[in-house]
Amino acid sequence: EEDLMEVKVPKAYIMDYVFTQKEDIVGKYSDIQGRIPAGSLLYKSMLYDFKSIPDGSAALLKENQIVYVTEIDLATLGSIQAGNRVDIYVNMTKDKEVITDRLFSHVRVLAIKDHKGLSIKDEESNGIPYFIELAIDRDDVSLLSKAEALGKIRLFMTPVQNNTRLEAIVEKESDIYSLLNKNIMEENKAEENKVEEKKEEKIEEKKEEKKVEKVEPKEETKVEENKVEESPINVENPIESPSQEG
Repeated sequence: EEDLMEVKVPKAYIMDYVFTQKEDIVGKYSDIQGRIPAGSLLYKSMLYDFKSIPDGSAALLKENQIVYVTEIDLATLGSIQAGNRVDIYVNMTKDKEVITDRLFSHVRVLAIKDHKGLSIKDEESNGIPYFIELAIDRDDVSLLSKAEALGKIRLFMTPVQNNTRLEAIVEKESDIYSLLNKNIMEENKAEENKVEEKKEEKIEEKKEEKKVEKVEPKEETKVEENKVEESPINVENPIESPSQEG
């Protein structure tokens, strides 16, 4: 409210798409890319209610966090709502044995949207959840992505909702974390080996190129020497051609 300033302007400037009442402005949001110059009028196309802001979830992120999107259905969602905190469990199979354990706890739910990308609370939404947006640390994206690739994730309400100090905690003592982390390390090692193999191949190629460069000049020199040896034949003792008798 303290950022607003009332000014008098000619009536001709006041169109239907310009805000004229302070009450209509306070509490609204501009999008992340929006830029409102100081002293300008506030147009209705500039401001949004939070539920309809295009990148509203990004505005709720804390430092080093990212919006992680995953599909969800009504049965899996249960009573979870935007603003809740959830624990993420992962179900995987290893050596024909099913392993289920908690991978994350206290993960904030930023939004629940339908297949059109509208909040299920939006008046234009069909109210059927299609995907959920979660706030997790950037460093943990590969871990959760790997969990989805190798297994199935399930969301459950965090028992203690009011502990806001905790945020997207990775359960590093869990069996699932150990299994996923081992898989990620093995993949990283395999990738490093591929890089090293490519480096060695390039080194060998350069060595072969140098060998060719060294051999070619020797062949040329040898040819030149042969030419020099062949050129002076019969110079000192020329063969006399038979004279013609008259």
